[in-house]
Amino acid sequence: MAAYAFRHIRRSPGAIAGFLLLVCILGTATAAPWLAPQSPTLVRVQDRLLRPLTVRDGIRHWLGTDPLGRDVFSRLLVGARISLFVGLTAVLIGGSLGTAIGLVSGYYGGWTDRLMMRVGDVQLAFPFILLALAVMAVLGPGLGNIIGVLGLTSWVTYARVVRSEVLSVREREFVHAARAMGAPVSRILLVHALPNVVGTVIVVATFSVASTILSEAGLSFLGLGVGAGTPTWGSMLADAREYMTDAWWLTTFPGFGILLTVLGVNLVGDWLRDSLDPRLR
Repeated sequence: MAAYAFRHIRRSPGAIAGFLLLVCILGTATAAPWLAPQSPTLVRVQDRLLRPLTVRDGIRHWLGTDPLGRDVFSRLLVGARISLFVGLTAVLIGGSLGTAIGLVSGYYGGWTDRLMMRVGDVQLAFPFILLALAVMAVLGPGLGNIIGVLGLTSWVTYARVVRSEVLSVREREFVHAARAMGAPVSRILLVHALPNVVGTVIVVATFSVASTILSEAGLSFLGLGVGAGTPTWGSMLADAREYMTDAWWLTTFPGFGILLTVLGVNLVGDWLRDSLDPRLR
């Protein structure tokens, strides 16, 4: 499967472009402390709203400054680290929880399956943004809080997808043989069921990274993100909403960062879906 996937990427210009985008974004985000020309929280009111490429006191502001005189380029780089960290960590939490629930629900069936799926139905009955706003309003802004909210509200998708796969896998011969040989349920789920659904989980997780980054940006835009003063792409957009007509660069660059990241993740997700689904080969 892996060999086929890497042969397939050579024939997919979109996947190559997506990988290059993500490598560039992850590389710059990782090296942000060394690439940022200034501290992202350094306030210089006398340099407020400088246009891109402006030089002031020997410092070139490549992407201009914000209303408090903070360097937009530095905040964009550091904000990329936080936005990507939130997106990847929340997907890891939601994917792990949802996969575990889907495995148990699909294998056991009966009242266990009905109970877990009804809990998921109740959560889906609430619009995500309203549920997230309510929880964040109670807990307050913070990096850990927003990761927890985004992770714990995304498990339903993974659980439903994994459950549907396990319902089919549990009826196959190798599962019946393992059960007849007295293998414990934990071994059947981890050794026989999980490898057969991991490809689907990877595809769902890949697309979820993009939606999670957008959700974090939306919550930060509403003032319920990682906290005041911490640069993220969403908070940068929130700070710039009153200056959209006078300082176009404040919204253009963080918005472009979100666009490129989501585009790269979606291109890679399309490639993974085509590569890991045997029906599309």
